[in-house]
Amino acid sequence: MPKSLSADIKNDIKSALLAGKDSMDVASRLGVTYATVNNYANKFFPNRQRGLGGRPMVVSAQTKRFIKIQVVQGQLKTAREVHDKLMELGYSVSYKTAINVLKSMNFFSAIKVKKPLLTTKHMKRRLAWAKKYQNWTTDDWRRVVFSDETKVNIWGSDGCN
Repeated sequence: MPKSLSADIKNDIKSALLAGKDSMDVASRLGVTYATVNNYANKFFPNRQRGLGGRPMVVSAQTKRFIKIQVVQGQLKTAREVHDKLMELGYSVSYKTAINVLKSMNFFSAIKVKKPLLTTKHMKRRLAWAKKYQNWTTDDWRRVVFSDETKVNIWGSDGCN
């Protein structure tokens, strides 16, 4: 059966944790194990807020807010521009870190959808066509045969051409 800690050590653990000391520091200072300190911390402070752990972010929260505003306003459009802005602000970060900063603010990359380039002439012709057939009924459209010269094979292919 494990030996119980004295009231003095328990009080020392409690006061050190209340002072904001790290569990590992408290354990080494008092000569008890890290697990013991954590067990008592969970017992004394069941709702304590724990650190998230991991490496701290290089880019500050204030800089992230600044970058977010610039992205939303359209001043920074690509991750490369964000990376250049971070370098300009004095952060020596990689391009991948710039992408991670954007992801942490819920900005994700996407490939731009390709659309046909419409000239003014195209737009006028499309509008004229739409106005011409605007009042057609469903029966009128049933009489139209749409042909785009595409061959559709239902039962397999015709092989390589």
